[in-house]
Amino acid sequence: MPDISKFKSVSVSTDTHSKLLSLAQNRFEVPVSVQKVIEFLLEKEIKRKMVDLTGKEEVKAICPRCFGNGFIRMQAGCSLQTNCPQCDCEGWVWLPAERCRMNIEGGIEPRWMKSGETI
Repeated sequence: MPDISKFKSVSVSTDTHSKLLSLAQNRFEVPVSVQKVIEFLLEKEIKRKMVDLTGKEEVKAICPRCFGNGFIRMQAGCSLQTNCPQCDCEGWVWLPAERCRMNIEGGIEPRWMKSGETI
């Protein structure tokens, strides 16, 4: 019997459980438990989300010119569009981490750029 102070159970759909079993058998060099797959995926997601925005290193941020679209309009009200010259159609640019913030969707954007989200 597992120690209940260290472990809790999780209910998932049968479809999700079969996907977890498939990952457990095929994703790693050796078969692992479903518990290890869940821990691996959780750690991966936490590392992806937790970006240190206090240092001077550069981080991938949403392009402030095209707002991540990769294109800009030639004039206000005009339907003619062109590729964004700042991000070269990528939708993101490298910016110093200290000048960025995390938006509500988990994306990184320049501090001055407010995406209009509300909490």
